[in-house]
Amino acid sequence: MFFFHTMKTITILLSAILLSLIPARAQDAVEYYSVGGDIKYNGNTYKLAWSSHPTADYYIQEYLPEGENFDNYKSMFTVSIHFSDFTARDLAGLKVQELEKRKQTDLVCNYLAFEKNDTHMLEFLVSDMAEAKAEGREGLSVVELDLHYYTNIKINGRTGTMLLFYSGRAYGDDITAFIKAIPDNRVRLITEMEALDIRPIFTKQVSGN
Repeated sequence: MFFFHTMKTITILLSAILLSLIPARAQDAVEYYSVGGDIKYNGNTYKLAWSSHPTADYYIQEYLPEGENFDNYKSMFTVSIHFSDFTARDLAGLKVQELEKRKQTDLVCNYLAFEKNDTHMLEFLVSDMAEAKAEGREGLSVVELDLHYYTNIKINGRTGTMLLFYSGRAYGDDITAFIKAIPDNRVRLITEMEALDIRPIFTKQVSGN
């Protein structure tokens, strides 16, 4: 079981970060840190498509396969870095709390949590059920399978957490087959995530506080 501490503080902090990311991804992507080139995962090659540095302590870079866009992507990969005293366990725990709350309005929502040494992984499924209900629509138009992999990092004297985040989506008539395939794909997706050797190198100096 996760041990959660100072979760109120973390919630306030990350809520501010999320609010800063609401505007559409319109600007060109800036490579704040190198991850060694394109990211190869789950049979796809992901290229940098969007990035943001909304606070002094938070960076996010999102990657898409060539030809895909954020409006209706089938898969996406994200590498984010959060410099703070919070650990991988803290942030994974916060996500679990978020998912537990989401279950109240999204009956598709479910998750599995894995812990290995100082790394924490969450596999979770979400849908647009709440949005469909609010709009008076029947059925689902999209489901999303996400895999979060949290690790503790130290870069240029600064400690923090790195999140590797895979997101796969299915739309309309493809949803049922997509959900049925999740158990068969689980071990492969987790194994490939653990095998990724991503060590961000900042293009500019990141100094300690």
